Amino acid sequence: MRDMIKQSTKGFIFVLIAFFLFLQITSASIGVKPASYEVDFQPNLKQSYAFNFFQDSNTELEVYADGDMAQYVKLSTNKLIGGGDVNVTVNFPTNVDVPGVHRIYIGARQVIENKGGFNLVGNIQGVIKVEVPYPGQYLEIALESTNANAGQDINLKLKINNLGNEIVSAKSRIEVYEKDGKTLKHTIPFDSEIIEPTKNAELSYVLDTSSYNPGDYKVVAFVEYGDDKTARKEAVFRLGEMRIEVINYTSSFKKDTINRMEISVESFWNDPIENLYATVEIPENGEYFQTPSITIKGFEKSMLTGFFDSDEIKDEPFSAKITLHYSNKTNEKVVNNLVFKSDSNNYVIYIVIATVVITILLLVIIYLLRRNNVHRKK
Repeated sequence: MRDMIKQSTKGFIFVLIAFFLFLQITSASIGVKPASYEVDFQPNLKQSYAFNFFQDSNTELEVYADGDMAQYVKLSTNKLIGGGDVNVTVNFPTNVDVPGVHRIYIGARQVIENKGGFNLVGNIQGVIKVEVPYPGQYLEIALESTNANAGQDINLKLKINNLGNEIVSAKSRIEVYEKDGKTLKHTIPFDSEIIEPTKNAELSYVLDTSSYNPGDYKVVAFVEYGDDKTARKEAVFRLGEMRIEVINYTSSFKKDTINRMEISVESFWNDPIENLYATVEIPENGEYFQTPSITIKGFEKSMLTGFFDSDEIKDEPFSAKITLHYSNKTNEKVVNNLVFKSDSNNYVIYIVIATVVITILLLVIIYLLRRNNVHRKK
């Protein structure tokens, strides 16, 4: 038994030392500036990029290149002490078979001094993103939309990227739909755009929503190009109204004590609303309480919290009337089926946890005793 305790103590000390070593090592920081570059591929292009690696210790860093096209990279140095600048020269090939984004990683990692010990090393990477054009005509598009309150303008922006190696004539339009995505509200046509390879075009439109009701709307962009090609992208915008709703609430409480009641709320207004609070009435015992006020952001979900005494509530389920107060407005919600939770459930949980803990301890003791007997026999 003495040997078992001694072995357990050694194991505990080892874990403790490893833990503090981990804290010490992970407290060190290592970084790189800039984090990335972006470049359009050009055959036989020779170009240089500068990365600055830094750390809060004076350890040695090994510099390396990895990822796509790493074989075309030449580094100004393979080693840094404490940090420093690395110049990266890339000699691009004549052609690349696979189109799309290729990533060259330029990294620095701390050198492991003790090969046989327990080591953690910092490792940071900068990246060079190389955009290789697609053969022929190929477009990718992005669609952005803002939110607003009903009656305010919505800003729509369509970005068209020519990722092919040919000039493209693009004809675009944006369609605005009701939330169901089927009822067309408005069509926005644009003039044709001539876009050079690896270049892009941005189209903007300010949508007047004076005839729109509050709610969610879907916008769909279509860009037609080539003989029969169409790029398509969707986005959603919201038109707000001055309204806050109760979306959830605490429904289970303890008997004959002070209870905490949490009320989840959601704002349907695009702007922040200050001084939002709730009052709660419980008819069963005449209890009335008010939550502290909060500021809720646009279209945000948040929480209101209050406390009440359940001492006089005799029957269950019971009900409560929650009234939200904000911007000289109120919104009421009556919630039913509020109940008291049974303490027996807690006892069951405690028994299960205790059983699991005891079982684990017994298994550990049995394992250590068996291992101790094996050592004695040897």
